[in-house]
Amino acid sequence: MLWLVYVGLCLFFSVSFTLISRVSMSTTTKYTSAYTVLWEVLTGLMALPLLPFSSGNFHVDPRLAIVGIVSLILYTISNFFIFTAFKYEEASVLSVILPINNIFTFLATILIFKAVFTNFTVAGIVLILLAILLSQFFQHTFRISKGSAYGLLFAAFIGLALAFDAEVVKTFSVVTFIAAGFLVPAVLNQFVFLRPSWHELKYELTHQTFKLLLNAASQCLSTFFLYEAFTVGSTLQVVSVFALSTILTTLAGIIFLKERDHIPAKLASSVLATVGIILINH
Repeated sequence: MLWLVYVGLCLFFSVSFTLISRVSMSTTTKYTSAYTVLWEVLTGLMALPLLPFSSGNFHVDPRLAIVGIVSLILYTISNFFIFTAFKYEEASVLSVILPINNIFTFLATILIFKAVFTNFTVAGIVLILLAILLSQFFQHTFRISKGSAYGLLFAAFIGLALAFDAEVVKTFSVVTFIAAGFLVPAVLNQFVFLRPSWHELKYELTHQTFKLLLNAASQCLSTFFLYEAFTVGSTLQVVSVFALSTILTTLAGIIFLKERDHIPAKLASSVLATVGIILINH
């Protein structure tokens, strides 16, 4: 039952990351690009002390090298989207939108890794889409808000990245891959894509030090325990329990962030999305 302990810890840190991100983005963050780069650096560095506790090894299958590179590029692009989404949208709303990443993950595994398309998959996709439509109907009358749009972009890129991760992590050290998964995007975003100025970096680091550290630690530990759970438990077991993060995040947003508009719709949407995730991964 070690996998269940890992998933439980992953759930706690995953929900923590969502709450901290929403508070940071909606209140004190001025430069989202700078916050993203700093968060990536801190998360990658925090993974390194976990190396003695990591499963896996340092061998990289040459055939998967290109897969790992593509995954890192997708992470680089997606990280900015998630923080921008939290800047404009409630955590309880995004918790319903983000599970659409499972659809992109499965489509990628079908096209690239020849996964099997079943009736469960169709039902899962329909439920997740219904959850998003229900959430958007009560929030914006079927108009996709700016925050929701960024959330959908994040879900698309992270969903594709996770499809590649599932293959890479089988032959590579979990912690080393986590560190690379944040430090490489940090370098790319600093010098190629987002390119925040040193003034912006200094401002965010000065005003958000504690939140950045908490957020980076939450993301690092959430990712670590999720990957470790996959190494000791079946994919269906892990995904089925981790799917509860949708409901837990919705409840956390309602309780701790006082996001109390349209509570019945949010709860119903989160339940639909949770069941959809389980069916897609059945």
